[in-house]
Parts: sequence; structure tokens; C-alpha cells
Amino acid sequence: MDVVYFSVNDWDPGKDYPDTENFRKWLSEDLMKYFGNKEWITKNKLCVVWEVIDMSCNYTVSAPLGWVKENCPEILGSEFQYFPDEGKEYPEHDLWFTPFLKYTEENIGEHYFDSKFTITDAE
Repeated sequence: MDVVYFSVNDWDPGKDYPDTENFRKWLSEDLMKYFGNKEWITKNKLCVVWEVIDMSCNYTVSAPLGWVKENCPEILGSEFQYFPDEGKEYPEHDLWFTPFLKYTEENIGEHYFDSKFTITDAE
């Protein structure tokens, strides 16, 4: 399966995430951020790691290429897309050092990256 790895932060549209209708919807609603919604993440078969940075939330997402093409094709080839280093299966982390997870059935879901540098299933 082809997998796309990308990172977005909910702070500034156009700078920290693509300024598109879907990303504005997914990231701008304070009480209902889609990348923080277990049901939405699981339904869409995404692996999401999130953490709080200052006053914003940062997300690394491992997603099937088909999902990205259908829902957010603007990610492809953008500054928000990440690629594995040579010899690696997936990128280690994004610009903010939020880690990516390998795309596997077990990793589908929401995971929280804390200040102790551990990844846990979000509760």
C-alpha cells in the first residue's frame, strides 16, 4: 500500500496547514478538531500522532495515498508532505519533532506525544 506522511499544525492557515476548505474545517473548530476525533480518524483509517506546542496542536498523519488523493490532494508535493530517509520505512519526525508512526493496522487511531517523548494511545 502506498502511504503519504504529512504534518499540519492548527495555528496559521496557509503557513501551518494548507488554506483549503477541508483543512480549515478539520483544524479550525476549537471544540471539534477532526485530527483529534478518534471516530473520524478510525473511520478514515489514519494514524495520527498529536502534541501541544505552545498554544497550538501539531499533528503527524500517516494516510493511504487513496485517502489523500480523495480528501486533500494539495498535500502531495507540498511543504507539508514528509518522506522517509533512505533505507527507512517512514519519516522519523516533522519540523517540530512530532514523530510519525509506521502505517499499520495496529497504529490506526489517535496517539498523543507527550513532553516525556513517549507516544500513548489518546484517551
